[in-house]
Amino acid sequence: MSESKWFQGITLRSGEDLTSVLPGAGPLFKAIGVDGQIAATGSEAIGLLKYGAGSGEFIDVAWIGEVKYVAGEAIGAGERVTVTTSGYLVKISSGALAVGRNAENAVSSGAVGRGLFDFSAPPISEQNFGQLSFAADNDLSTAGAIGKAINVASGNYAVGSTGTGVLYVGTTSGGQSQVRTHGVLDVNAGGVITANQGLSVITSGAFVLADSGDVVVGRSVDASAAGNSGGNFRAIISFATQYHQIS
Repeated sequence: MSESKWFQGITLRSGEDLTSVLPGAGPLFKAIGVDGQIAATGSEAIGLLKYGAGSGEFIDVAWIGEVKYVAGEAIGAGERVTVTTSGYLVKISSGALAVGRNAENAVSSGAVGRGLFDFSAPPISEQNFGQLSFAADNDLSTAGAIGKAINVASGNYAVGSTGTGVLYVGTTSGGQSQVRTHGVLDVNAGGVITANQGLSVITSGAFVLADSGDVVVGRSVDASAAGNSGGNFRAIISFATQYHQIS
């Protein structure tokens, strides 16, 4: 017996080459922005790519319904998801836009899953966070910048106790970037991270396990994979209530 899947789509002009149909690695089933390019956040995504095309040609994007997507991490049954870098979908984090919910028993990282989506008016996660805007004094739009600690006063990466928040929206120098000051956030790993450990900030704004005497700005929720320096992981962060690691 055939299985019917319902979705609504929209036709856009592609802003880049979206012809590859390689499952997981290619653009197929990844989040697309209104500019016809791969999206990096829930706020810029309009749907999931159903049928790709070359740059300047027309593509079909599903914005609501039961649709395939590409997981950027392991996602459990029924978990809410949001959009992250390169159009992947990941588990919802503090303040992120929930664009849908995984409908599979489980989906592994990099695999194609199926979920229920509505990109028309995605709700913000109910987890609490503080948010600030600031003028960037460095290029904060580069790959790997999102999730790093920022000193809002200087408009640049933080180190030690100088952090104000975690970069959420990065721009080139002079643009208005945004940080989140506290909550369950996705932060950038400066080394291998184990779960439930105190975190401090090193040069370039990355987060590492705190040593004795370091200023602690939060605690890891997830562990990172071995050698996962530069990747992101979930942590409970509060730049307003820092303390020193004593052991």
